[in-house]
Amino acid sequence: MKPFDLEKALAGNPLIDLHNNSKCVVKGFGSKLNCFVLEYAESIDGSYCTEAPLELLLKGECYAMWEEPRRFINGIEVPEPVTEETWVDGNYYWFVDLGEENIADSAVFFKSSDYDRRTVSRGLVFETAEGAEAMTKALLNYKVEIK
Repeated sequence: MKPFDLEKALAGNPLIDLHNNSKCVVKGFGSKLNCFVLEYAESIDGSYCTEAPLELLLKGECYAMWEEPRRFINGIEVPEPVTEETWVDGNYYWFVDLGEENIADSAVFFKSSDYDRRTVSRGLVFETAEGAEAMTKALLNYKVEIK
């Protein structure tokens, strides 16, 4: 978690409300002295605003700087895979390959290939070797119990 940074908050960088883990942004000064208007965008009824005193923001107990959530699979951080939307036809990508010594391999992926489409749809294709290797390790990170 990144600590609250007034400069970044005033520049429009999002915050996290530590009480409810909601994402919000500073929209400007409030009607009261030393208060800021915070807009919460992720409510069921749309966005709503509230005022927060500057001292509450600066304390660091209620608000911090927002960080995008990271994906963990079996305790291993794995980046977002290539998807149908992000896939560029004919580009080189890295993919999970359990038959290779390095547990990941690269190849050109074509949208006309059924194999390539299946591999992408299963979330096994990445833009980097590190991404494919992380996914492979996550998939293989299981524990066997004998009872």
